[in-house]
Parts: sequence; structure tokens; C-alpha cells
Amino acid sequence: PVVWTAIARLAGDGEVDLETPVSEYLEDDLVNWEDPVTLANLATHTGGFESTNRGMWYADPADVQSLQSHLAPMPAQVRAPSTLGSYSNHGAALAGQVLASVAGDRFPAVMEDELLGPTGMETSSFRQPLSDELYSAHATGHDGGLDAKFAGLGISPAGALSASAADMARFMQLHVNSGIIDGEQVLDAEVIDLIQRQWFTHHETLAGTALGFIERHDADIRAIGHNGGTPTFHSNLILVPEVGFGLFISFNSANATAPRESIPETILEEYFSGDDTVVPEPTGSPTHADELLGTYRSLKVGETTHDSLVTTLQAPTTEIRIAEDGALLTGDEDDPSRWVEIEPMLFQNEDTGRKIAFGTTDGSVTHLFISGSVTAQERIEWNESTPAHLLFLGVSLVGLASGHTYWSPSRENGETRREWVVSLREDREKMSKAFVYAGSTAFLAFIVVTMLYLSFDTFGFLSDPSVHYRTLFILPSLGAVTGIISVGLAVDRWRSDDWSSVNRIHYALVAGALVAMTAFLRHWNLLLPR
Repeated sequence: PVVWTAIARLAGDGEVDLETPVSEYLEDDLVNWEDPVTLANLATHTGGFESTNRGMWYADPADVQSLQSHLAPMPAQVRAPSTLGSYSNHGAALAGQVLASVAGDRFPAVMEDELLGPTGMETSSFRQPLSDELYSAHATGHDGGLDAKFAGLGISPAGALSASAADMARFMQLHVNSGIIDGEQVLDAEVIDLIQRQWFTHHETLAGTALGFIERHDADIRAIGHNGGTPTFHSNLILVPEVGFGLFISFNSANATAPRESIPETILEEYFSGDDTVVPEPTGSPTHADELLGTYRSLKVGETTHDSLVTTLQAPTTEIRIAEDGALLTGDEDDPSRWVEIEPMLFQNEDTGRKIAFGTTDGSVTHLFISGSVTAQERIEWNESTPAHLLFLGVSLVGLASGHTYWSPSRENGETRREWVVSLREDREKMSKAFVYAGSTAFLAFIVVTMLYLSFDTFGFLSDPSVHYRTLFILPSLGAVTGIISVGLAVDRWRSDDWSSVNRIHYALVAGALVAMTAFLRHWNLLLPR
């Protein structure tokens, strides 16, 4: 919201147009998408970009380079703009780059000139690293055994603001007082209205998005806000402009996600709720009941990036079931949330009054929209589910481990290494063993190294994999090649009488595991460096 307030100020002055393609304001080498994307799309997270951690986290803020260098290339545009929402940190950061390009200066300096200075937010900054004065005053973030001031964020407009509570109070004044801070008109009221009106929603009855703010209807009043988190900090900002209320809450702890959400929800419920919402009783099976059933997964996933598997594992999913009385059920099977249909494809929670809706594509139910959530969820089939892929991976690893163990090649007594290599050309049995062993070993080594890298240098793996790790992609490439060859050798071994039926079956299964692992890594963009 802070960045978007600065952008809205430029829009109010006519320096940018929220409905003009952002490519008009950016250098050509940063524009890698086909369908035009506007600032309004970026503000509402409807630019169609995939999700990725690339260019985001750095253990040392001093390692953060220019904003454009961390943005280029932008994540792939995987859906048409203005159709479906999917929260995009890179989209938010791209808006910051537009701001910097129009103003002709680096992003942190532009924010100081356009907003932080005029609003008197003197102890706030996007600079990385912070000045000595601000750094010494900054809270320490805690994450188990890791204590750190603040992780570096390459795409800084998406969340690199360090601010005091007093400065955030001034920012809230700006928004709940129609641009006035301490009696001074800092921002035109029309600009505040521009920011706070609804810009996008998946369904006319659901809370949607304002300009950089997310709507919420927890109580009987419209609130807007935005939460955020880093590895060691969690914050939340809530505004109820029509009554002049604002709340900012921040925790310097890694495990504060739950209170970050529950405390504002409790306050809104306590002070702004009216009579209990009356939700009608279910009247039988809902419209298109059979089509609603299934699993829906957040669109906030990667599709072409090296961390696609990680983002998919982190993506929330919703399982839709139907009770005997016709209510939809979600969540825990022992204590599910119940949703009653109030209009075709529109449901309301019996306890909270919150709403969800379903979207269709070509007449088929394909999406789930949750009020107050920027990101839509998409129906997935059983073979796209995380458990199915993890099972596929597990079975493949068992096959590779058995291949590595059972088909380990050995030299005959007195045979030199060179003689053994030469003999592979003529001895199909030795050749067969060598290929499945080499492929199994290569894949297993790559998986182990990747897991170790992810465990010990999470920031490095997700944000900017090292050159040393990239060179290791020779291993899955080797595994893929040997897998293809091993399939042919499996056919040859099956026709031969040299091996027992058990050996032939096992060899074929290991060759299949090599092909399966090739397909798995290719699907998750881990077969070749990205």
C-alpha cells in the first residue's frame, strides 16, 4: 500500500495512467510478456504472472543490486491479464520500477521524495542496507537460532520497507483522514478515493482488491488492508476509512503468522460487527453439485521456474465435499466448515458469514474464489495433486536406489579400468549394468545435493542458484540420456537368455524408474538449468 500510494500520487498529477500498458514506461529489455499489462493489473495482481522466489531473498542486504537487475527477466505470463487474480510479488515490484523510471531515480530515493518525505515518515526507508542510524534502531528478527535485523529483498517494492510504528500511524492518518496528516493536506482527497475504491473482484458479492489494498468483510463494515512477512518479521495493516480507524501490528518473529491474522480479526469482530449474520438452512443439493466436488489449488505457483515444486508445495488447497443436507464442507473432516448456497454457485459460511463463489470456463466449473483472497484457486485432477507427485517421486527413488545397489558394475580379476571400459563395447551385459548404474547414481546424487542445498542455503537456492549448483545439472542430463539408452538395453536383455526372469524384470523396472525421474524433473523444471 505504501508504494501504491506514491504511484497514485503520480497518477493524480497526470504523470502516469493506471490503464496504460506499463511497457510504455519501462526499458524494452524488461518487457518479456505478450499481453499488455497495466498498473491497475499490477495493483490487483491480475497481470497473469506465475509465482517464483527468483531474485527475492538475500541473507545480506548488501548483496541486493538494482531493482531492474533483480526483476529481469520477469516471471512468465501464464494467463491473460484482468481475468484471474494471483498474488505476485514481482508484479508489485514491477510497479515500483515504473515509479522509478518515471521519476528518473533509484526506487528508494523516489519513495523518499514522493511519499516518505512529504508525509513526515522520517524513520522509514526502502534502502538496503539501511543507514547506520536506522539500522541501530531496527528491531531484531528471530527465527529459531537465527537472529537478524532484516533479510535483503531483491525486489524491494514488494516488502523491503523498514518503518517505525509512529511512521505507520502517520500513513494510516493519511488514508483515514482523506489525505490529511496533523491538519495538513498532504495528498488530495481524490487520490485517496482513487486508491481505496474497489478495482477488481472475482465476483460482485465478494471482497476484492483496491489499489494495492485487499478488501475484507470480516465484520459488518468494509475494511481494507494488507499483510506481509519476511523470514523473521510479520506485519498487518487494517483500515476502516469510513469510521477513521486504523490498526498496524508487527511481530519480529518467524512463527507469528497466526496472531498476525487473528488479532485484527478479533478487533474487527469486537468493535465493528452488528447482529449475527443470518444464513439460510440448506435446501438440498446445491446447483451443479457434482461439478463442485474436488480439489482446488491456489494459482500462486510457478510453471516455468526452477522453484516450481517449492511454490506448489506451499500453495494452499481446498477440498470441496457435500454433506447429506446439501451444505458444502471444507477443512477438517472431524470439524468442517459448512457453506450454504445463497445463489447459484455462491455460498456463505454458517458461522462467519464469509462467502465463496465458483467460476466456470466453457460451461465447466474450474475455479474457486474466496472472499478477501487475492488469489483464485483452480480445480486440479488427482494426478496433479501433491500427494500423487510425491508418491511418484518416492516410487522412482526406490527404483533408482535398487538400481544403484544391485546393478553396480565390477571388474573381473586382473582387469584394468581401461580394459573394463573397452569391454563395454562388446559385452552387452556389462554395458547394461553400467548404464542403469550410472543413471541411477547421477539422479540420486542430484536429488541429494539439491536437498542439501535447499536445507543449508534456502535463500540461495530459491533466489539465485549458484554457478556451482547450475553445473550439477549435468547429472540429471546424464540420467536422462542413460535412461533412454537403458530402455533399449532392457528390450535387448529381455530377448536374451543370459539373465533370469527376475533380473530381466528388475532391470526393466529400474530403466522405467530412470525414465520416470526424467519426466518428473522435466515437469518441475529441474532437468536443465533455468
